[in-house]
Amino acid sequence: MKKYILSLSILLIITGIFGFNTYNPVVKHNKSIVTKKKLKINITVMGDVKNEDAELVKSELIKFYNADVIILPKTNLLTKTKVVGLNKYNANEILDNINRLYLDKTHKVLMLTDVDICTDRELNGVVYKNWGIFGLGQLNKKPCVVSTHRFKTNYKDKLIKVSIHEIGHTLNIPHCNSNKCIMNDAKGKGSNVDKESLSMCNHCKSKIRY
Repeated sequence: MKKYILSLSILLIITGIFGFNTYNPVVKHNKSIVTKKKLKINITVMGDVKNEDAELVKSELIKFYNADVIILPKTNLLTKTKVVGLNKYNANEILDNINRLYLDKTHKVLMLTDVDICTDRELNGVVYKNWGIFGLGQLNKKPCVVSTHRFKTNYKDKLIKVSIHEIGHTLNIPHCNSNKCIMNDAKGKGSNVDKESLSMCNHCKSKIRY
């Protein structure tokens, strides 16, 4: 009897230890992501973005991340982020401004814009200055930005995928090597975005933190 009680006690201790060590807030549920702690996302608009585009992004983020999503008042165009001599806006400076503008927001903030955004980008060992991009998100931080300026084809599909992708970066997910995962690096090519499926691989899901 004593041996039985001792064995049961040991089993309970081991179960408790491994229960804490293997806790993961992400639960697989079809193609969407369900979390035990509710993800909260704020969407704001800069420039001439259609209301229907913001509403589309809102509904798709709710569906994909099972998140609480609200649309904030429109933000004035941040002219000080414009690159001198170019009709482009520095995406990194936009993210810095989001951090300053929304100090009271603990939620993720996605800015939608129609202006051309850019950043310095390294590809195959070569650094390209002011490389035009679809979006940019800070890894495991608050802000991300998505621009519709370069969505020449499959407009809505790209808007949805890029928005989900950039929010993924704010949730601690880096680029994925799988060309089917939505966190794959499109490398500035719209055709690569088109090839991605509207789903996230299990490896990327396991990295989610917020």
